[in-house]
Amino acid sequence: MHSVAILAYDGMSGFETGLAAEIFGITELPEMFSAGIARPWYSVQLCAEEAEVRMLGGATMRTPFGLTDLTSADTVIIPSVRDVTAPPSPALVDALRTAHEQGSRLVSICSGAFALAAAGVLDGRSATTHWIYVDLLQSRYPDVDVDPAPLYVDEG
Repeated sequence: MHSVAILAYDGMSGFETGLAAEIFGITELPEMFSAGIARPWYSVQLCAEEAEVRMLGGATMRTPFGLTDLTSADTVIIPSVRDVTAPPSPALVDALRTAHEQGSRLVSICSGAFALAAAGVLDGRSATTHWIYVDLLQSRYPDVDVDPAPLYVDEG
């Protein structure tokens, strides 16, 4: 089964994280059963540096999965970062580089591209982000070809 790791972090948006978790984690849609698909296609883990993270709006989430779990996933999803002006932690940067080196498919949502760029995995590649952050991403990471036009970029 294809494994998906979704980064959870202090100050995260429950919206983007929840969308990714539901898209890859839902297994009980009636359409799936009527089509004869009764098993999940993906195993999903919300992975965080700390076991407990606070979400926007005051909710708290606990997860037993850490960055080591993230590095071994087939697909790694990075939702928007909390602060585009702050660098990601060295532990997260190392985890993203390790996942990349091990062949994980890396996906970012909105400003999550900043974490991937900080890890150097977007160098020499096309990427996009929310339109409000395009200039900042390009100026901070000049080795990334930031394309402001598309909603998503597929670099294989």
